[in-house]
Parts: sequence; structure tokens; C-alpha cells
Amino acid sequence: MNRCNSPLQNRLLATLCLAFAGLGGAYAPPARAQAPVENEATHGGRNFPIGTLRGKLLLVNSPEILLDGQPERLAPGARIRSPQNMLMMPAALTGQNLLV
Repeated sequence: MNRCNSPLQNRLLATLCLAFAGLGGAYAPPARAQAPVENEATHGGRNFPIGTLRGKLLLVNSPEILLDGQPERLAPGARIRSPQNMLMMPAALTGQNLLV
């Protein structure tokens, strides 16, 4: 029982792998990241796909918030970022309406 491949088998396997890799690289699926977006990046915000539902966030008291008028609580490790992508402390945003 021979467990070692012959050099011919190794070359054939390597050639087939390269051929399939070349064919896989020739086919490029359509780019999904190129979808139209509402361009808020010009104002320092993020890009959202057109038709995305946005919510309103009101920080009542540090863990207590209102999300679209419904009372909720922030998770202990929740991070809130500004439009400039800077970390904001929830206590500093108390009483402010934010678009999320």
C-alpha cells in the first residue's frame, strides 16, 4: 500500500488548483457596497442606504433613555459616538435628542 503521491500526481493537483483559482478570480460578483446611500458623510455623519428608518434617542438619565418615545435602558458598556466618530459620555448628552 503506497501512501505517498507520485510527483506527477502532485504536479497535476497543483495545476488543477491554480486553474480553479484563476477561474475564481476571473469571476467577480457585483459590488454590493456600491449601493446608493444618503450621503451624510459630507456633514460628518455616516452613510446609510436610501430608505433606512432612523430613530430618535433622548437621554433622560444616564442608563435611562427614550428610543422613539419608548422607555429603554442602555447596556452597561454602551458606547455613544458623535458624528465625528468621537466617544461621548452619556451623562454629557442628558436631555439631548439624537438621530440614530
